[in-house]
Amino acid sequence: MNRCLPSITLLLALASVPAEAITFCVDDANELQATLEVALSNGDEDDVIRIEAGVYRSISPDGFRAFNFSAIDADLEISGGWTENCGLRLPGLRSTIDGEFERPGLVLGGTMDVRGRIRIHGMQFVQGLSFEPAIAGGLTINRGYDIQVESNLFRGNATNGDDGTAAGALYALSEGSITVRGNVFVDNDADTPIQVSAGAASLHCYGIPAAAAFISNTVVGNSSGQGAPGDIGGVRVYGFPNCSWSIADNILWDNTGLDLAISVAGASLRYNDIDDLGGTEQPATSTGNLSVEPGFVSGTNLGLKRSSPLVDAGTNAPAGGLPSASFDGGPRIVGARVDMGAYELERLFTNGFDPTGF
Repeated sequence: MNRCLPSITLLLALASVPAEAITFCVDDANELQATLEVALSNGDEDDVIRIEAGVYRSISPDGFRAFNFSAIDADLEISGGWTENCGLRLPGLRSTIDGEFERPGLVLGGTMDVRGRIRIHGMQFVQGLSFEPAIAGGLTINRGYDIQVESNLFRGNATNGDDGTAAGALYALSEGSITVRGNVFVDNDADTPIQVSAGAASLHCYGIPAAAAFISNTVVGNSSGQGAPGDIGGVRVYGFPNCSWSIADNILWDNTGLDLAISVAGASLRYNDIDDLGGTEQPATSTGNLSVEPGFVSGTNLGLKRSSPLVDAGTNAPAGGLPSASFDGGPRIVGARVDMGAYELERLFTNGFDPTGF
């Protein structure tokens, strides 16, 4: 594990590091777990964990885990896609946590009085598996924090149990804010008989008041339950009415059962492409939404063809903000309006071809 103090060096695609943060560079699985444990016990210090590009497999049946953060007002940032010694972070490059269909990917949590921020970006969570209540196969962030999950791939993760809060790929619960932005969810599964489980993501906001946002994500081909109409293959949003949900610029398509389930009053639904919408509540506002075939490049490339009706069909100013970049590392707005979903079509490729798949 390389431990380094923050510098003022300008790094490609690097967000600013808090002045008092302790920064770590990680290049193997043992170092990753050890660094998480340091962050767990690091008092009120902010921690930045940079993970070199590569595949990381935990040797623990619990996956990579740090679940009892107790520091007040301390932030944790985990970013992937770094080159050797964390010298550069290249656009579109990611680090992979592979559960090998044996264990959860990454589990983070804190006590009720924690009020820091957790930010996860530039990662891939693949083949994670959970049998535990409220633990997703891919990524779990639970309690206290303001949560930001941006520009990650969730693929082939699963939960298999009877708990109603289960999620195949992502489970997030916060007494603060939640922002899930610019991610791709594909082929995740919640194999449970409970209809409030979600194949892609289950997001719970309990802040009073707080804001929550699900922005510019692509959610395709996920599944849940036993195939009943009320199953939620896609995403479920939930929380106290004081927590206002903004759901904008997403593609939620071809998931089993519901693509989106809204289980909280007051949600705003703007400029999404949704096949099947349901849940216990209706959105308070609904503007510019579509229900059309997305027009992906291919089954393995979820970028949009130039002919897609979702190109230039989003809103440039959603509550919660746009991702900093397209999922492939390119600019987020190219045309007059942002595209729906995680990818932005580069106009250089006028035939709609995009050489990067997921």
